[in-house]
Amino acid sequence: MNRKYRTILIVDDCLEDRETYRRYLLQDVNYKYTILEAELGAEGLILWQQYQPDGILLDYCLPDIDGLEFLVQLQAQKQSKYLPVVIVTGQGDESLAVQVMKAGASDYLIKRRVTPEELRLAMNSVIEKAKLHGKLQKSEERLKLALESAVMGTWEWNIENNNLICSDFITQIFDLPDGSCLSNYQSLLELVHPDDREALNQSIITAIATGKKYQTEFRVLRLDGAVNWVEARGKVYYDIMAQPTHLVGTFMDISKSKQAELEKQQHFCKERLVNQISQQVSKSLDLEKILNTTVDEVRQFLQCDRVIIFRFQLDGNGQVITESVTSDWDVILGSEIYDPCFDLGWAEEYKRGRIRYIENIYTSNLAQCHIDLLAKFQVKANLVVPILQGENLWGLLIAHQCSASRQWQQVEVDLLQILVTQVGIAIQQSTLFKQLEIELTERKHAQQEQQRLLTLEAAARTEAERANRMKDEFLAVLSHELRSPLNPILGWATVLLKNRNLDATKTTQALKIIERNAKLQVQLIEDLLDVSRILHGKFNLAAKPVNLVDVISSALETVRLAAEVKAISLKFIILNPSSNSNHKGMEIVNSATGLWDIESEIKSLKYNVLGDASRLQQIFWNLLSNAVKFTPHGGAVEVKLEPLGDFFKIIVTDTGKGISPEFLPHVFEYFRQADSATTRKFGGLGLGLAIVRQLVELHGGNIQVESTGEEQGATFTVMLTRIPENFDGNKTENKVKLPTNYFNLKGVQILVVDDDEDSLNFIKFVLEEDGAIVTAVASAFEALKILSDLKPDILVSDIGMPGMDGYALLRQIRAWQAEAGGEIPAVALTAYAGEIDKIQALAVGFQAYLTKPIEPETLVTVVAELAEGRV
Repeated sequence: MNRKYRTILIVDDCLEDRETYRRYLLQDVNYKYTILEAELGAEGLILWQQYQPDGILLDYCLPDIDGLEFLVQLQAQKQSKYLPVVIVTGQGDESLAVQVMKAGASDYLIKRRVTPEELRLAMNSVIEKAKLHGKLQKSEERLKLALESAVMGTWEWNIENNNLICSDFITQIFDLPDGSCLSNYQSLLELVHPDDREALNQSIITAIATGKKYQTEFRVLRLDGAVNWVEARGKVYYDIMAQPTHLVGTFMDISKSKQAELEKQQHFCKERLVNQISQQVSKSLDLEKILNTTVDEVRQFLQCDRVIIFRFQLDGNGQVITESVTSDWDVILGSEIYDPCFDLGWAEEYKRGRIRYIENIYTSNLAQCHIDLLAKFQVKANLVVPILQGENLWGLLIAHQCSASRQWQQVEVDLLQILVTQVGIAIQQSTLFKQLEIELTERKHAQQEQQRLLTLEAAARTEAERANRMKDEFLAVLSHELRSPLNPILGWATVLLKNRNLDATKTTQALKIIERNAKLQVQLIEDLLDVSRILHGKFNLAAKPVNLVDVISSALETVRLAAEVKAISLKFIILNPSSNSNHKGMEIVNSATGLWDIESEIKSLKYNVLGDASRLQQIFWNLLSNAVKFTPHGGAVEVKLEPLGDFFKIIVTDTGKGISPEFLPHVFEYFRQADSATTRKFGGLGLGLAIVRQLVELHGGNIQVESTGEEQGATFTVMLTRIPENFDGNKTENKVKLPTNYFNLKGVQILVVDDDEDSLNFIKFVLEEDGAIVTAVASAFEALKILSDLKPDILVSDIGMPGMDGYALLRQIRAWQAEAGGEIPAVALTAYAGEIDKIQALAVGFQAYLTKPIEPETLVTVVAELAEGRV
């Protein structure tokens, strides 16, 4: 194994220490050492001059000079800036270490702590660094000669202390003032064009990180405003520990080659752009597309801030019809522009095709009106080329430089002149094409209009057929639902009329059947009227505090008999509103007696909402009657009343036939039924749930339905808003009605007017049964004759009558004097059940309004209230 030779100079006044260091070094099997020793600093400097050792091991405290002075004198003798010196001191002071390192020492060790390995490692490191710096210095010298011949500038960056050393040519390349220099890396970056600064910095950072050479190009802004192009090359150098120490590079001014390259590229771009526009003009008749392409391509070629096409009239007025602009400047597309300077000779120049360019609007001897116009659009320099259509001036192609003044090049002017010729051809072609296009469009529109009318006719026919089909289906269902209860009504009525010998039981059964089916018809009609009121926005609610426990209990009682017939279990679960706990509520199951007894403790709690009690009961009656109707024998129906924050949640669940997934989205639609066939098992018009949804929403709530499928039952969930515990129910207007048996019509004279004989006799019978003295007439004319003599207490009149209706009758009566009967209390009695009918009746002077069919109790109550003066 060949061992390398090294010469080491040990400068230390302690013989024992010198012997220790000698022994440590000689233990290194990789090198053969020649050891030079000196007790004094001056002696050591002489030995350095004589032998030029590879490295120095220097004691800081010497009898004649200290380590700092030794380093200063050694630096003066040594041509290289790097000193291969390791300082050894008995002091562990960090500030001292910093001083000696700044003075040029390469490493620092503390006596009595030095191990053989540390000493050898330190000496090897500084010697290798010294060799590296020696090679670097020679390389720099050779490079300097090469750069001087190639007119390049060199720079060296000490990465460790951020010092920058530049050659003289750097000043020339960067156009630095005389006497100035670059001191650090940051000062270099500040001279680079802002748009290129980050790219240069990133190239150098990458070179430091990877160790690869870098090469890049960037721009420098000169003091005179010109731009220099610079090519940068360089390499990073590292120490033995692979830490970057220096970056050495060159800068070369490549502005001339860049200019030649730019001119070559401009020529190529010019040819390409002209060919592109020419091909587009020859292939396309879309003028807007051609103009947009032209301004975009011209702006890219000129690298200017804005390019526009200005379409104007000869009086100077015009509009910017096409624009390409960078994001830094205002968009002026569509701007209406009036040039007050247009008549100052330029109109004629433009008409002759003359190009005009301005390098600086403030130094080009322009009229002030022209300067003001250009400044308004941020323009500092512009290039204007007229666009001719044949011999007529059509518009202008204008390039704007907004960021600075600009010297326009001849190649740029030539390009725009060629392009506007192509644009003029495109305009001519487009004009001819538009004329043809108008003719074709008019013909096409006529054909489209004909087709549209045919399509509308077909759609109208289809819609009419669909409407007729739906009308026929609805009328068929309506006819079925009306005729079905009519059959038992007419049947049993005929039996009762013909057979006077029926026993009491059979007679009672027949009358109950007639009553039940008549009520079914009433309900069908009420549903239809409710739908009409809802659709016309005439549905009103008498809102008052209502206890949901009472409402739901009443609805349950209504369906109880039907549930018992099918052995269906009815369950009502009430949760405590103050605790939301199942444990503190109660559960009620229908008993044999059918009474829904609510514990007084529960009944005293407030389950109140603000609503119309009758309509709320209609909601839950409908849900419960459907649940019972669609639940098979032995099934179950459950109602759960649950407080939920500011709401009450009412859940109605059954174990019935369920709802198919296909029909589930249509459950709440009008006239929709899951089974509309003639073989269907369940009747109805398909209105109930649609009305329920509307009623719930009118109460400010919502309703949802869930079902996992047919034969899986269904769950309806109603959410209603709770009213506060301190809600003052006394502020709502309530009509307090006395029990029916309180009224006594004995001796009350009543005039009844109705053109329907059966209805007239029925009303007369009901009122006479309660003791009233009734006079019945079949027309309004008869009523007017009788009123002048009879002076009855109450008038009950039908609305719809031939000759004179009830409205006209009451208007005539109200025109009379009070002593003549003009203020007689009157009840409107009609089959017209719309909200508008009620409003009209009350408006003409009726105090009460009753719709047919009429419950006897209701009729007696209303007439009695009028007789008592309570209505």
